[in-house]
Order: sequence, then structure tokens, then C-alpha cells
Amino acid sequence: MERLRNLLRQREFHVLLFCLAIVLVSWPLVSFSDLDRLKAMFAYLFLVWGLIIMLLLAVSRGLNDAPKQQIPWAVKGSHASGRRNRAAGSRNQLSR
Repeated sequence: MERLRNLLRQREFHVLLFCLAIVLVSWPLVSFSDLDRLKAMFAYLFLVWGLIIMLLLAVSRGLNDAPKQQIPWAVKGSHASGRRNRAAGSRNQLSR
């Protein structure tokens, strides 16, 4: 299970998922030229879309479980609470 979490945290895996999603919904695989295949194409797109959503959910859960030190590309202070703390600090300096 830990190996899967480590895989989900790697930036290269995120790029691979993005490229895979683009390929799965691109022109050679998705073709609406034949109206007889329209139902099958709808089912294909729905399943691929669901798969992409599930993989994004797994990646986000893997990133939420990891401490910031284990995510090499995470920028320190980039989350919203860091911005709020900096804004509060600047207001305190102005009120003095």
C-alpha cells in the first residue's frame, strides 16, 4: 500500500496520467463517423471519464496523506492558510 502511495505522489506519474487521459479521448479512439457506434462511443467516453475522475481522486488522497516534506515539488507556504497568515501579519504592522 505504501508503494502505491509513493507512486501517486510522484510528479512523473501525474504527467503520465495526463498524457494517458489525452490519448484516451483524442481523435483516433473517439470517432463519431459511424452512427451505429454512437451508443458504444457514449459508453466508452462515460467509462473513460469515470476512470479519470477515480484516478484524480486517488492522486489527491495520496497527496493529502503525505507530509509536505515528502512531496518534493510542494512549495512551502503555498496553501491558503499561509497567505492568510502573511496578510494578518501585514495588517498587524499597519495598525502599530
